[in-house]
Amino acid sequence: MTDVTQGADAPDENALFNDAVTSDTLDKFENPPVATEPKPAPTPPAGTNEPPKPEANDPPIPPGRLREESEARRRAERERDDLRAQMALLARQQPQQQRSNDPQKIDLFDNPAGFVQQELRPYLDQMRNDLQMQREAMSLDFALQRHGDQLVGSARQALEQGMARGDAAAWSTYNRAMSSHDPYGVIVRWHNDGETLRTIGGDLDGYKKRILEEALSDPDYRKRVIDAAKGQAQTNGNSVARPVTVASSPSLGNIGAGGGEAQIAEPSDADLFRQATSARRR
Repeated sequence: MTDVTQGADAPDENALFNDAVTSDTLDKFENPPVATEPKPAPTPPAGTNEPPKPEANDPPIPPGRLREESEARRRAERERDDLRAQMALLARQQPQQQRSNDPQKIDLFDNPAGFVQQELRPYLDQMRNDLQMQREAMSLDFALQRHGDQLVGSARQALEQGMARGDAAAWSTYNRAMSSHDPYGVIVRWHNDGETLRTIGGDLDGYKKRILEEALSDPDYRKRVIDAAKGQAQTNGNSVARPVTVASSPSLGNIGAGGGEAQIAEPSDADLFRQATSARRR
């Protein structure tokens, strides 16, 4: 009886299915609620967020200043474009120059002597450059000790300026200096010769006259000349010429005064010597 009762009281399967289908849980499971995004905060009106206006007392920028700025900017852009073009041109020319300057390698078996010279040439050139630098350093030290820093610097500056102008004399001096054991001595002598020639002006007699006129216009020099002339005159005045006494022969007017042989006397040796020397002086 209990089993019958339990079977009678058990819920119907159709009822259970309908209950499951029509329940709110199944509806929420099959159709979940859509998540809503939070609404953005309201933005203030566009008119309320304007940049701060400049104060009314700021002076306006003059039009000339604006033109200068624009011209400077355009000039800088042109210079930049020119520089880029030059760099591009150099970049295109450099590989060609390298290819043309690279010497052709000499084969050892075709030309053994040429191959050895080609291999040794860089080392020989380096040794030659080192010797040249040492020679220039020694010549510079000697020139500084002999002529001073100012003269050596002036001579080198004059040579560099002459070479920059394309002066043939300056280039000739440079070549002679590079082949000399004393290059700075050659440069200093060339500079001194040039200064002397510029001072004289190509006319030696005119230069002497000009120097004499300048000296005579100097009071100190005139005083020295006058003192020297006075000293020379005093020296000449101290040497007085004394008359030479000439020994005379016995006078013929005295022949009859003494009478006889008393007037005839033989001259002594001293008288003869005096007469001989006085005649030679005459």
